Amino acid sequence: MAKSLLLRREKDLPPDVCALLHGPAPDGVWYLPSHPRIGNPFRFAAIVSLVVLAGASGLFLITAFDSVRAARFRSEGLIITGGMLVFAAGVHWLCWRAKKKAERLEADLAAGRVRFGLWLTSDHVLSHDDEGIDCARRQDIAETHIYHGGLRLPNLLVVTLTNGHEAIRIIVNSLDGWAGRDDELRGAFEARLLVNPGISAGEVQRIADLCLPKKNFGEFTRWLDGEAQRLKSGPAERAALISMADAALASWPDAARSPDSGDFMVVEVNSVWEYGVNANSGPDFFYHGFKKKDASWMLPLSRSVHFFESASIFTDVASVRDCAATFQNVPLTEIHYKRGMDAAVFDAFLAWVATKPMKKLDELK
Repeated sequence: MAKSLLLRREKDLPPDVCALLHGPAPDGVWYLPSHPRIGNPFRFAAIVSLVVLAGASGLFLITAFDSVRAARFRSEGLIITGGMLVFAAGVHWLCWRAKKKAERLEADLAAGRVRFGLWLTSDHVLSHDDEGIDCARRQDIAETHIYHGGLRLPNLLVVTLTNGHEAIRIIVNSLDGWAGRDDELRGAFEARLLVNPGISAGEVQRIADLCLPKKNFGEFTRWLDGEAQRLKSGPAERAALISMADAALASWPDAARSPDSGDFMVVEVNSVWEYGVNANSGPDFFYHGFKKKDASWMLPLSRSVHFFESASIFTDVASVRDCAATFQNVPLTEIHYKRGMDAAVFDAFLAWVATKPMKKLDELK
């Protein structure tokens, strides 16, 4: 069976996508909110089940009264109506519990602790409605169309994925302010799917090929960053540039795709704060932690990393966690380090290394 392209559970979502369900969308994320009345069906069910319970209680009391008056305490009627009463009570309890759970969710929704709607980020599309979560990568989107449900069925924006049998279905009228605007919603969604990075894949490949003989990864990334600044690229455009650059660097050896320490750490040289400094230049370099979210946007192009002064970089287990956060979306295959870390820190370091698709773990001399 083919692997599913859809993520349907919150715990399976990437951290940045999961955060969208519980907080405001950051810049660069297109968000269309919805505020469903999730508890309405359960409120109705609780009322109906309460009426049934009251009827069952009345019937049981009447039967019990007749049984007591006739001194028939084991009559079939008493047993049957007693069973009906127990069943009705169980159904009402389930409906009442579901109603309370839905009301708590509505309160969280009103307070902004939980969010429903449609999101489109630079990497993912996410839908959250009363039926659950649907999330897929942008690159797995094949096409979109509007499904017209007819008289009593809602119209849907259907986002079909590349495997052909999975899709995200969004009820158009459920999104705030989009009722009856099916085609407008599809147009707005597709317009945001068409990201123009401002440079062709052929040009990116040409520069990569020029840098390949000397394996000058730094020169290539400086050129790419310069182009992104020239084009005033946003998150979506930068994601497209990363995708093209990754394809252009496919023929490079992993060892050549190594970033400068300043791309992922704050480095001090002679008490002057600097960025982008090579850490392999002598004892005047001091390290002040990993940049995490402030790391270079081109870091995902890296495949190899060198920690020349490991004891100064990994001073405690928290520094290893910061490293893991910084390289979270970087598929490192080679990690080079020097001994000198404390035992507990080194164990944490090895645990982080084990999360990467490693080909080489090298201890520097």
